[in-house]
Amino acid sequence: MSDDSNGSGESNSKGLLDILENSLLDCSWIKIPALEAFFAHLQEDEQQMIALFDFIKDPSNPPADPAEGSIEFGFILYWIHNPPSELTDLLADHKLLQEVFHCFQQMAPPTKITTCEYDAVLAAIGDGGVGWTDGTMIGLGKYEQLDYRWVISAINYAVNLAFPHLVEDFRTGSQPHLPAAIAINPDSTSTAKTLSLGIVGDWGTGKYYETNGEVCPAIRVLGDMTSTAAPAMDRVIHLGDAYYAGTGALRAPANEEGENFTDLWPQEWASKSYTLNSNHEMYGAAEGYYKTALDQSGKFGLQDKLSYFAMTYGKWLILGLDSAYYSDQGNATAEKPHHFYMEGAIGSPAYTKQIDWVSQFKGHDGPIMVMTHHTACDLTGANTNLLYTQVTDALGIAPSVWYWGHLHNGIAYNKLNTANRQRISITKGRCCGHGSIPFGHAWGLENSSGQPIGNVDYFANTPDPKAPNGDPSNGARTRVKNGYAVVELRADGGYTESFYEVDNSAAVWSATWSENQIIHG
Repeated sequence: MSDDSNGSGESNSKGLLDILENSLLDCSWIKIPALEAFFAHLQEDEQQMIALFDFIKDPSNPPADPAEGSIEFGFILYWIHNPPSELTDLLADHKLLQEVFHCFQQMAPPTKITTCEYDAVLAAIGDGGVGWTDGTMIGLGKYEQLDYRWVISAINYAVNLAFPHLVEDFRTGSQPHLPAAIAINPDSTSTAKTLSLGIVGDWGTGKYYETNGEVCPAIRVLGDMTSTAAPAMDRVIHLGDAYYAGTGALRAPANEEGENFTDLWPQEWASKSYTLNSNHEMYGAAEGYYKTALDQSGKFGLQDKLSYFAMTYGKWLILGLDSAYYSDQGNATAEKPHHFYMEGAIGSPAYTKQIDWVSQFKGHDGPIMVMTHHTACDLTGANTNLLYTQVTDALGIAPSVWYWGHLHNGIAYNKLNTANRQRISITKGRCCGHGSIPFGHAWGLENSSGQPIGNVDYFANTPDPKAPNGDPSNGARTRVKNGYAVVELRADGGYTESFYEVDNSAAVWSATWSENQIIHG
């Protein structure tokens, strides 16, 4: 892993399985400090899961959200010591995963979850999940938070920590100011003079069928975006995430990036598409992202093999940034050096090339739109984070509007409070990470009267009748509709934005802003 590639990214591809096979003979690699920190993180994840046991059984009495950990990996320690048969079968088909998992079983700390507790939770979940505060679906279904296949992400992340030189190099332009901003000129024949951006996040699940026989959300969303009733889209941006680890040819399971993402992306969008790096694509060492998604002859060739880009349209500056590659380095502390790429950053004190590239746009005279995979704030918009600070410092001003994914929901914030609530940001924050992953009602975004909290104008909460448990009578177990967004930028600096939910050609939330409104808040 380095910060000096000019775009070739070919140096880290050879002999991965041979290196691992030789290194895994005695599992000595797992004793390095990076892997000790990895297991400490899994212990935090397990504690978060344990804290939710009573909530899963009775969703009417939610606990406080634990400060550390991720429920996505909450059962990993338990599964290491008590692998379900489905996981054993999966590992048997992938030698790399199987060997690493065997080392986990020798070296991992013990689980605090008993078999009795595990069985009771599974029984309480039954054939449907339970929606957590942010809409995360705590269930056993495909891509729900207790899906045993998330082990794929954890194993590949551990390999990255043990063998960082096998992660693809971060690609930069041949000169510090490159890539240059692509100027898109307003159509002089159009009275509207708008640039329409279709935005979808966390879409790379591949095609599968739900337990009730319905096709998965990703295909339904794509069908809406490509239908004759869909709004026009001059550019289409994917905010990142191909699952489970966005792998290329060398990681296991191989070729997730192609099979679950690029192969399904419409060929007719090839001349107008961009895609961002993400935590899940980093789990696969960024090989699938750089070598499959960003292949020069592929559907995202406009990016010239780079994970960040800039466009201008009239008064607008539009930035697509890589918040994943240096997410761990940027957020590292002595107490917690590794974060599973879960917290965004565009660099670190040691790796500043992307930050320096953003800094060239300081002083831009007009509104700025930023897109990243990772969020710029917490769930409620009460506090911004390191990613927000890095981007704002590099630009010398807060962006006017910011679209992100990562959180599997659709949310429009009317304001963001900066860290420690010292001031209110002018940035209009938008989460658009609900392109494919199953999710539920985000009760943490509403007040006691069932209305959106003060910082939020909209969040996706329409029950999805085609999803398993999509009937609203299921309460906290109700699945809600996935979707996407369209932003129409006007050359004069104003814009209109609209959120769409699947199976509905009309926008469910829309707003129009003048340049003055978005620059001055």
